[in-house]
Amino acid sequence: MIAAGRSWPPEGDALSAGAHHESTGEGAFDPIVETVLRAVLAGELQPGERLPERWIVEACGCTQSAAREAIGRLQAHGAVVVLERRGASVISAREAPLGEVDRVWRQLLPLLAASGAQAPPPGEGTAWTRLIKEQAALEAARQTAGDRLTDILKRVSLQRAIVGLA
Repeated sequence: MIAAGRSWPPEGDALSAGAHHESTGEGAFDPIVETVLRAVLAGELQPGERLPERWIVEACGCTQSAAREAIGRLQAHGAVVVLERRGASVISAREAPLGEVDRVWRQLLPLLAASGAQAPPPGEGTAWTRLIKEQAALEAARQTAGDRLTDILKRVSLQRAIVGLA
């Protein structure tokens, strides 16, 4: 949980410069989505925790409208759930059960291999670094594996990272 009085990203972080963040350059996520995902993977936002638009506005130095759009993109990526009258929350094991997410991942990887594409290598480093490498490997497989399989694998990859399987 984000401690009272603490902001994300921490001072000195490459993303602490407001709305004009420097992204990783891999192009996997836009800067606002990247800021939220980095906070989740660093443990600053926990699975199941509410994600208020106000937090995004403060953390990213963006407008309320940009924050709302980012929540939509995070929902499309499978990183948050949005419930009417409750707002957005980071996905948790309730929405993405560990066993089910892992089972889907293990069942889809052979389809990726059957298409002639390479499976993402096991990652090293921080959760963020592993996620970005995995997402880049999956994106590289897009031409061989096709859009649908690649999009599903990228979504499951992100959910695995958030719920702690990757």
